[in-house]
Formats: sequence, structure tokens, C-alpha cells
Amino acid sequence: RSVIAVVVLAVVAGVGALAVMFANWTRTPEATVRQYLDYLAAGKASAATAMADPGLANDKRAFLADDVMASADARIVIEDIVADTNEDAKTRTVTATMQLDGERFTYNFTVSSAKPTFGVLKNWKLENSMVMPVRIMGDKVSKFSIGEVTTSVNADDMSTGTEFVFYPGIYTLTPVDVGEYIDADPVTVRVKPETGSGRSGDTAQRVQLKGTYNSKLSDAAVALTNSCATVPGNIDQACPNAVRATNLAVLQVKKTPTTMTKSGEKGSYTGEAVFSIQSTSSWDKEPHDVNSTVTATVTLDENGLIKLDSSGQPVFKVTFGY
Repeated sequence: RSVIAVVVLAVVAGVGALAVMFANWTRTPEATVRQYLDYLAAGKASAATAMADPGLANDKRAFLADDVMASADARIVIEDIVADTNEDAKTRTVTATMQLDGERFTYNFTVSSAKPTFGVLKNWKLENSMVMPVRIMGDKVSKFSIGEVTTSVNADDMSTGTEFVFYPGIYTLTPVDVGEYIDADPVTVRVKPETGSGRSGDTAQRVQLKGTYNSKLSDAAVALTNSCATVPGNIDQACPNAVRATNLAVLQVKKTPTTMTKSGEKGSYTGEAVFSIQSTSSWDKEPHDVNSTVTATVTLDENGLIKLDSSGQPVFKVTFGY
């Protein structure tokens, strides 16, 4: 019985040793990197972040989210993962070759030896995450979304923008809450690391969300133009001198600036108006035309957005000239 017991123990020990050896064959630096990249390829941002946290403030990592990656137009495809040949080293370099929308690139990961499980099962820890900075600037756009995640940027065109980090992918940035007076198209950004590793020293990719004033901004100018053709609206100081008389027999708008053209001054738009006037004087026998240039300048707030009055209408400075 003693002999049998010894034999059994020897077999169990041998099987256990083989099991540990086999387990350690699969617990390699390459396997650790592959698990991380499998998460990113599947759009599992939260799981990837749990493996290798980028160590950034929360306001910088708004788009390291599952929903954002789920909405990506493209994510990485893994081609190859190779570790360096320093097999006995505590720190290893693992090079991954991937594709993003058919474009190949490589990235170097640093993997270090971690405390073994049960003292025998090897563990490896990722020391760097594959996140890349993108500096997003807004021109008349202060909010945008990717998937279900929405955040803010400074819309002032003098701002240097706001930096966020992204996992590799192709994302569509959609302006939101721009209001009815601004049109802004979505922008697609390709986030792909340069060949090599890390984000230290990299220059952040720059993306601008650009809004343009639409035709509704001319409504205020048109409304004031029509006001200048009525009494007592015609005596408004913004109206042309020729129509600011109190002895007019005929006063009407013959042409309004239905479209406005951007002028040199920031936020200023011009259009042409034509008034038909005739005074009550005996010598003024027929109505005659008065041509005037309407200039509407949008009033902006401290964030570079259109200032609205209490009724939600844009605030303009409108003047007439020749």
C-alpha cells in the first residue's frame, strides 16, 4: 500500500507539474497583448482600460467607452504579435502588427512580469495603453457626440481646443445643439498610432468642428428692413437717412436682402435693400428708389456662440449704409 501511495503521489505531482508547465506556456507576454487587442477589436473599451489604464483625468477619457467603440466606423484587425527574444527578462517588448480600414501599422507594448498566481502561474502586466490624443476645436460648435456620448468644447475660434484620447478606430464626430441658425456637418476622424509606441511626445491630431451661419440669420436684417418701411419704424437710427423723414407720401420696401454675404468683419453679413420713397413736397412728383447696404453683425457670447434674447432669437447689430 505504501508503494502504491508513493506511485500515486508521484503521478499526481507529475501531472500537476505538466499542468503548470502547460498553463505557463499560454501565459506569455504575447498572450497578454493579444487579450488586450482582442478587447479593442471587439469594441470592449472598458475591459481594455481595466487591463491597461491610461492614467488620465476623467474629462480626457470620455470616449474610452464601449458605446463609443461600438459606434466606430472601423476598429483594429490583428495581424501578428511577436515578443522580443529576451525570454529571461522581467520586462519584455511585444510588437503588434494591425490594420485599420486596410491600413497597416505596428505598435510596441511594454509588458512586465507580475506576481505569480499560487506562486507558480506566471502573470504579465501591460505597462502602456494604446490610446492616442486628439485635439478637438469648435468653430461655432460647442458640443458634439460620438455614439451616445456627448461632451463640450470651447467654440471660440481663438481657442486651442480640448484634448481627448481615443482607442484606435475611425469615428464620426457629430455636432449637437448648434441651434437653428447654424449648420454644422459631422466630421470623421481616423485615430491610428504612428509606427512605434506610446503617446509621449506625440503631437495630438487636430480636428475642427466647423459651423456656418445659415440663411435664417438674414431674417433679422429682413425684419428690420421692413420695419424701416413703416411709421414709426422708419425713424430708427439704423434705418437709412433717406427714409427717416416724417413727410413721406410713399415709403415701401422694394427689395429685401433675402440672402446675405459674409463680409470682412467677423460674424458680419451684408445684403442689398431698395426702398421706394416719395415725399409730400410738391416738387417730388414720383417715387424714387433708395439703395442701401444692410449689414447684420451677430452678437456672440464669451464662448463664441450666438447670443440669444429672452425669446430665443439671435441678437444682431444691424446697420444700413450706401
